[in-house]
Amino acid sequence: KENMKNDLPPNELVLIEDVDEFKECYGKIEEKVIEYNESEVIIDYTSGTKTMTTSGAICSLLYHKDLTVVYGDRETNGMVSKGTEQIKTQNLYRAYDKLLFDEFKKFFNDFRFVAAVKNLQKIVSREDKKAYIKLAEAYRAWDLFNHVKAKEILTSREVSQLKGIKDTISKNMAVLGPLASPSQRNKSPQLIADLLNNAKRRGAEKKYDDAVARLYRTVELIAQCILKEKYGIDTSNIEIDKLSTLARSQMQFKEGSTGKITCGLQQSYKLLRIYDEEIGKKFSDDNKLKDLLKKRNYSILAHGLNSIEKKEYEELLKKTIELANEAYPSVDSLMEKAEFPQL
Repeated sequence: KENMKNDLPPNELVLIEDVDEFKECYGKIEEKVIEYNESEVIIDYTSGTKTMTTSGAICSLLYHKDLTVVYGDRETNGMVSKGTEQIKTQNLYRAYDKLLFDEFKKFFNDFRFVAAVKNLQKIVSREDKKAYIKLAEAYRAWDLFNHVKAKEILTSREVSQLKGIKDTISKNMAVLGPLASPSQRNKSPQLIADLLNNAKRRGAEKKYDDAVARLYRTVELIAQCILKEKYGIDTSNIEIDKLSTLARSQMQFKEGSTGKITCGLQQSYKLLRIYDEEIGKKFSDDNKLKDLLKKRNYSILAHGLNSIEKKEYEELLKKTIELANEAYPSVDSLMEKAEFPQL
């Protein structure tokens, strides 16, 4: 004020006690950036200690505030000559955007699609931002078994133009296409491969109770599909008079609350054994598999209060994949085609 012989514009002096202590420098600057966050905030790092200017630059990066510096012709002492001063705005958004995109890829690869989208939404200057948001939304829909929505997004022009993802999407369509088609929705190998991959994703997240619940459903689905396809038996509505004489004599069915006769997992495989299906015999003789399925029954996500251990999940996964391939030899190949991409 004394030098300029003029009143200063509205201002506030913030005293930094230790100009070489990062914690204090950054803390004081950040405090003011947050206080005035709704206003236009410009951080000028022309003067100050190295710690002060570094703190200002980091605040600019993290809070997306303009960073400026005064430059011009320099004298022998390094100072900018009077009359040559100009203000240059530095853009650090790209560095921050790269950090955010790297985090997005990690979230995406860990199947945390909601967090991935939230991270992308913070990005300022990436041209393919919307396409990557759609990509994450597509695989989230698929992960929730919303196959129609997933296919609709993945086949959109915007997503198909993403670099390095086209081949994976094309491969995925061998499974997703039939699952999203009303006329092919019940294609057994694709359904089973999709459920198995879904279980594997939950296992990768260490959600073993969730994973085992899906594996139990897969084991059940395998039997249901074979009975429906080969013998016209709908396990959700058993028609006794359509069963073989041997099946009627050896099976005991109970009428459910809806008035329909249903058939659970164990009974479905018993029925397959009566029909002399090899997979029915395989299930009946596999005490380890049946023991693992019982543990699922005592899981907190089923009928008990126990939690599933990693080892139990891995054992049941192996057994279920073996059973699936016994029923449909194409399951392994379909699982590979339906794997979600890693960015």
